[in-house]
Amino acid sequence: MRNILRRRRHEIFLIEGHTDAVGSNRSNQILSEQRARSLARVLNSEFGIPWRAMETVGYGEEFLLVPVPYEEWRNRRVTLRRVTDIVRR
Repeated sequence: MRNILRRRRHEIFLIEGHTDAVGSNRSNQILSEQRARSLARVLNSEFGIPWRAMETVGYGEEFLLVPVPYEEWRNRRVTLRRVTDIVRR
């Protein structure tokens, strides 16, 4: 990310938080948002990625990687995408 931002200062990255299907929809939504913000904080404080380059979103249990109604570690994840071209059109 730092290398990309050095070359193109106005790049935007989307950090997406996800959860598994255990728990209520509301608690999973909150957890996924916290998960995304947590990565943004680490990227900012530990790696110097500017806040202006990051957007966060939590999807809760909406987009399960493994579509099962029980605990599945692969569904508890954060994804990072470069979205500049999508956002700026």
